[in-house]
Amino acid sequence: MEIKTKLSIGDDIFVIQENIKTVKKVCEVCNGEKNIILYDKKYECPECRGHGIKIEYGSRSWMVAETKYTSKKDKIKRIDIEVTEAKIKTAYFPWGTSGNYFYEEDCFVTLKEAQAECERRNKEDN
Repeated sequence: MEIKTKLSIGDDIFVIQENIKTVKKVCEVCNGEKNIILYDKKYECPECRGHGIKIEYGSRSWMVAETKYTSKKDKIKRIDIEVTEAKIKTAYFPWGTSGNYFYEEDCFVTLKEAQAECERRNKEDN
């Protein structure tokens, strides 16, 4: 069986990721106190699970990845391929034996290709 990959060891890699806007709000059930009192007993707030805040998820958009775990551009040091009867899944590792990996559908050879795919996916999601 011959498996062709989009990228090879040593190639530059540009990764895209989905960015989900989050907003932290004070929990309306416990008013940020992290606990509620019921029949003179203190309980962890069931709404925020004792955090005092609730996270609300907002709009989603695709962007070229650039975080402390994902550089905007790196070189591929390792490729893993998982083959099953149903599909072939290719993962690229810019850091070698450890660290994050990225699936082929989210990896590109040029920044221009990566940005174009972000634009395409953002239009598709709206």
